[in-house]
Amino acid sequence: MSARNHLIRTAAGALVVLGAWWIYSSGAGNGTAVQPESGVERESRRERVPVVAAPAPVPAPAPAAGFDWRLPTAELMAEFRKRAKASVAGEDTAGGDPVYDLFTYLLDREGASRAELLEIVLEDLPSEWQERYATKLFYELCRKDPLAAAVYLEKLPPGAVLRSCILRIANSAGMQREGYPQVAEWISTLDFAEDREAAYAEYLTQSNWAGSGVHDIVGMMKGLPSDSLRQNLMFQWLRQRADRTPFPLETMLELFPQGSYRDGVEAQLRLTLANQEKERKPGHPTTVNESPREPSPDQVRQAWRMEGVEMFSAQDADFGYSRVPSAEKVGEKEHRERAAGWYWRFIEKKTPDAVAFFRGHPEFHQEEFIGALAGASVATDRNLLKQWMTENQDVPGVVKTGVGKWLEAHSLEASQWMGSLPDGPLKQSAKEEMVRWLKEKADVEGGDDWEKVELK
Repeated sequence: MSARNHLIRTAAGALVVLGAWWIYSSGAGNGTAVQPESGVERESRRERVPVVAAPAPVPAPAPAAGFDWRLPTAELMAEFRKRAKASVAGEDTAGGDPVYDLFTYLLDREGASRAELLEIVLEDLPSEWQERYATKLFYELCRKDPLAAAVYLEKLPPGAVLRSCILRIANSAGMQREGYPQVAEWISTLDFAEDREAAYAEYLTQSNWAGSGVHDIVGMMKGLPSDSLRQNLMFQWLRQRADRTPFPLETMLELFPQGSYRDGVEAQLRLTLANQEKERKPGHPTTVNESPREPSPDQVRQAWRMEGVEMFSAQDADFGYSRVPSAEKVGEKEHRERAAGWYWRFIEKKTPDAVAFFRGHPEFHQEEFIGALAGASVATDRNLLKQWMTENQDVPGVVKTGVGKWLEAHSLEASQWMGSLPDGPLKQSAKEEMVRWLKEKADVEGGDDWEKVELK
């Protein structure tokens, strides 16, 4: 190789090395020097490389009461049935929660039959547990398809479990308003009027009907099965509704046929209108097509008695009474009127409970309630009447009114009872009322032998 060629090759190699060094030191031409990477930095860079891991398996519930969650589904179902029966027999001392844990696990377990789970709940669990388990099952069913869940309603017996499960479906997403006709049909199948009214009330409350307009409400309520239910829920809506603007009175009254019931509803509506008018700020629009006027005292009285329908609780007298607005909230006069409305309804619907409630509540020891209790007891259960008069003979008017109404309806029966009484204040009061009643009867019929009557 000639010296000239050797020199050219040496220069070219030097240029290549120089160019490589310049590129390395300049950060690929961006003007930033790149420093050599240390061993620590190399390790850190390796740690930042994302690693795609396999998805972790869904963990089973924590072991409880000796359950082996790895068993096949069929064996776990058999274990649930066994534990349910043991709970009824009082042999499962671990209590309800471990059994409930297994139940909720099986609800999500692939291959576990919902129909069989419901069957175990209804046939093998203690009755006091059934409502909790059944409503949980319906909750899970409703998450997917509320209407499909309704197929299971046919398997439920009448009572609290059926009502709770109907409401669980009714209050699920997608059924609260659009599904109203179907829900109304389900609720109408409940056996007891109190259950139906409570179910409708809870459904409408949970479904936020308070945000609905008056025409929506009227259209919905036309499908309800009774005037009392329409009246009950209409006034509940009036108290809860979000829109406090006035409503057309005549539109609301379209729900009720002509007659005394409509008159009572109208009185209560006018009272509601008058109260809402007082709450409005100056300049707020008045009622559509209806100038508010103060209801008469008779209308007020009738209105509060009608409101007793809504406040009445068939299950618990003290709870029902607690729903009457206090005197501190609405004033003494209105509290008394509304309490009277509630107690009237209580007497009509649950006479024995109303009789028991009477003794401890002197605010109801008034002539009108004494007369109502006496009349209802005479019509339904004279043993109850006797018990009431005996226990409350110290309350003015109880014996007099009770005996008087009994004589009017069943004079011979009342006379026999009075004759069997031991001497004492009760017998004396009963005798005085019978003499008064006979004198009045003789005056009406033109006789004069009443003075000869002596109660043996």
